Formats: sequence, structure tokens, C-alpha cells
Amino acid sequence: MIGIGLAMFQQITGINTVIYFAPTIFQSAGMSSAATSILATAGVGAVNVIMTIVSIRLIDRLGRRQLLFWSLGGWRVRIGADRDGLIRGQRQRRRARAHARDGCQSKEGEERTAHESLVI
Repeated sequence: MIGIGLAMFQQITGINTVIYFAPTIFQSAGMSSAATSILATAGVGAVNVIMTIVSIRLIDRLGRRQLLFWSLGGWRVRIGADRDGLIRGQRQRRRARAHARDGCQSKEGEERTAHESLVI
């Protein structure tokens, strides 16, 4: 039963999927170029390797069960932060498109810059 639970948690976290689709995820989150998103993906891979080394050392010191519970808590926090960031980015892009579609006109008919349009 524990083995099934561990396998399930490994699939739920989906790190392999995140790493595979990371450039696309970073671009949809607002990174401007493919090169920037690929560089950010390299950063994700580096953090993955570093944290694997840290976790190997912690398993010996703390034990698997305690480490699993701590990592699940961190996973929840990280996924929530990712979700919130993506939602904020999507809202900002929607507002920018709506203001561009409306011609960035203020109530007095004056032109506004794109930044002023987003601050409303």
C-alpha cells in the first residue's frame, strides 16, 4: 500500500511533465523569448539535480516518512504559487487585449499608454 501511495504521489507531482513542457509553460507565463524560457528550463533542471542530492542526504538523517510529509507540504505551497502566478498573468493579458481592442481611450477621450491602461 505504501508503494502504491509513493508511486501515486510521484505521478501527481508530475515533475517529468513540468520539465518536458517547461519552455511552453514559461512562455505562456509571460517570458518574452524562446531562449529565455529555455534558460529558465535549465534552471529548473539544475534545481532538480541539487534537490535530489539534498534529499539523498536527508533520507539518511530524517527517514523516508518524515521527508515525504515535508515534501508534500512544500509541493502544495509551490503548486499554489504557480497557479496564482499563472492566473494573474492570464488576467493581465486579458486586460491588455481588452484595452488594445478598445483603443486605449480614457473617459475624456485621451490616449493612454499600455502601462496606464493596465493600472486601472
